[in-house]
Amino acid sequence: MQLLKITTTPIEYEMKIEHAKFEKVDPMEFHNGEIHIKTQNTQMRSDSSQMRKNLGMQSNEDFIKSNAQKGIQNAMQKTAEYTQMGKQLSQIHNGTKVSDVYRNKMLNDAVAASQQLVEYVQLGDPKMTWTPPKIDLSYIKGDDTRQYQTAKSNMEYVPGRFHMDIIQLPKVSIEYVGDAIYVPASSAPGYEPPEE
Repeated sequence: MQLLKITTTPIEYEMKIEHAKFEKVDPMEFHNGEIHIKTQNTQMRSDSSQMRKNLGMQSNEDFIKSNAQKGIQNAMQKTAEYTQMGKQLSQIHNGTKVSDVYRNKMLNDAVAASQQLVEYVQLGDPKMTWTPPKIDLSYIKGDDTRQYQTAKSNMEYVPGRFHMDIIQLPKVSIEYVGDAIYVPASSAPGYEPPEE
């Protein structure tokens, strides 16, 4: 009965060999020319803020300013009306009747209201600004460098190379495949003494 299992693994390696050679050296260097182009398209800007303002679409700032101006004009207008009415009422002793004063005021208010029914609004045109297209060109010229060698060879020697890589080292594996050995033998599980 075989109690030992022996396994051997051989060495594994890889070799690379590069032969010696001559390489030709080019004595001329050439650089291509370069051209850079940067373009900007036509740009048009439209400002319609004044037209929107004429239609009544105002910003918060314009709304506050216009209402403040209307309040001042209203106060001045009413002050002038009441001053004129007071002046007319002060002439009662000259034959002016109070009913005539109020009738004239009502007629004037009706005429003013009818004139405010029709209001012409000039919308105005939006402000247009235009920027023409633009193109920028920059050019870098090409050049070449030449080295003329009359007495020298344009060959370069590259020596050979030898290269070896160890992929796996050799090894030997020994494995015991038998049963356990007990000393003394009577300590083994399932031991049966020999019959006499």
